[in-house]
Amino acid sequence: MRSGRGATRSSSGSCSSAALPAAATEFGQMVAVELPAGTQVEELQRRLFDEHRIEVPCFEYDGRPMLRISVQGYNDEGDIEQLVEAVR
Repeated sequence: MRSGRGATRSSSGSCSSAALPAAATEFGQMVAVELPAGTQVEELQRRLFDEHRIEVPCFEYDGRPMLRISVQGYNDEGDIEQLVEAVR
């Protein structure tokens, strides 16, 4: 059974680990983006919310600063563009 673009779902409902984007320009509903070294993730997360009302998790993973984007049905390209501009 197909579950979205590029994802396969077994009859038990679990997703296959082979569910990867078909091209580098595609990604799933959720993606983690590595931020520049030295980014203060707590400060960035606070600033994004306080100044732009953008709520995204910013965290460190294995010593690397990350930002997680989770796109929902009510988000559009403008929301992503607003996030990119706010992070700059």
